[in-house]
Amino acid sequence: MKKLHLIALLAVSFSMGCAALPSVLSPAQQGHVMADGQAVLQLQPQLQGGGYAAQAVVKTNHEIVDHLVVELFTMGANSQELVIKDKNDQPLTKTIAHADLGQPITFSHLKSKTTYRIKATAYDAANQVVSRPFTIDVPVNMDDRPTVQTLAITLLDKPFSGTGTSSISILDGGLNASGASSISAILGPNITTYYANATASVGAVMFPQGTLAFISQDKLYTLSKTGTLTLSRAMSDIGYGGNRPTGEFTGLTYRTINGGEAYVVGPGLAGNVNVGNSGGSGYSFSPSSETSIQPISSVWYVPPTDQYKRYHNYILDKRKNAILDTWDNNAVVASHSFNVPSAIAADKDGNFYVADTGNNVIKTFNITATESVRTISGFSAPKGVAVDSDGIVWVADTGNHAIKKIDKNGNVTTYAGGTQGNADGRKGTALFNGPTGLCFDASGSLWVADTGNNSIRRINFY
Repeated sequence: MKKLHLIALLAVSFSMGCAALPSVLSPAQQGHVMADGQAVLQLQPQLQGGGYAAQAVVKTNHEIVDHLVVELFTMGANSQELVIKDKNDQPLTKTIAHADLGQPITFSHLKSKTTYRIKATAYDAANQVVSRPFTIDVPVNMDDRPTVQTLAITLLDKPFSGTGTSSISILDGGLNASGASSISAILGPNITTYYANATASVGAVMFPQGTLAFISQDKLYTLSKTGTLTLSRAMSDIGYGGNRPTGEFTGLTYRTINGGEAYVVGPGLAGNVNVGNSGGSGYSFSPSSETSIQPISSVWYVPPTDQYKRYHNYILDKRKNAILDTWDNNAVVASHSFNVPSAIAADKDGNFYVADTGNNVIKTFNITATESVRTISGFSAPKGVAVDSDGIVWVADTGNHAIKKIDKNGNVTTYAGGTQGNADGRKGTALFNGPTGLCFDASGSLWVADTGNNSIRRINFY
């Protein structure tokens, strides 16, 4: 009986662990180490994330964090995590209240030349975890000054259920909420009327300094960014060699040299007329003496074949129904069965786009391979075309009262409009009335000569 009793005592002693009997194991072998060094580790908590689980720009809510728990470990053999204990044999774990999250968290009596593992978890008032798992290994190599480390703790996104109102900005494509979310966002119009008295406007150019030039009833106007309207010239005021032109202004073209130069285009001018440079000032009128051409629209482009890298002026000629290079003695560059074409544009790679109005299409070719022509349908009497910095082609679909775009694969989509009307708004609500001229400014905004509404419209893409 005595032998059995002794065995029972031993079993009880071991089941109670190291507290019952003096240990012969080292601290590391017990799964912890003592904090008895001279080094100091300072941690600076930094909360991030924690928005609503909808794809929109919302204010992050850090108020949900009630406290932060930070645990400290060191690494043993085979990457075993060893708990660090203080002199009272308590784990070095700190609980930081919300009010103290802006203050450094200090662990002292650490050993230098040692790597410590830090784990941090944020909790709400109900002691529910509100952060993603956070673990970082920090080498502490100094004992004469603190080692400082930022804890970038990411909070969990919170499912949003209900209805809210916000002035958030949403990119093209609208709001794509995840889960059972319902957000009502009040967004200002990105399609607005810039000038409302441009009667029968057919073209617009914005200079870098903010001066707008546009054509209205065979007159060229400029509108400063402060709202000052100036009549620059009428068709009857322009002459060459004592001769007065006949016809009408049909558009504006622009080239980015000398601070920006704009030119007015019209069949009665027998060429382009320089209407301003260096931001819309210093007008110089000198139409070409060439009378065999009648330009409808033109575009400036530096062809790869020009060894001097000069801008060539490619014009859409009404008389020859073709595209001519005025720098090459008006040589025909392209003639592809156009039917009353209205506008021409080019991208940086030499791809030309023609609004072939009478054929209800956009025709495109590369200036180095003009025999290869692609026809893009989906329009009704288009009269305006422009290319943005990403190579997306924008079309004034005049007959459909719409602004459309063509991606690089040739797919046509309606950006705004589609029903005759006059309304500012976003792309789903704005209306146009027979838009014609299009151009982009340096900031990427698209300017529209909304002919039927006698106005100049601006589209900001935000």
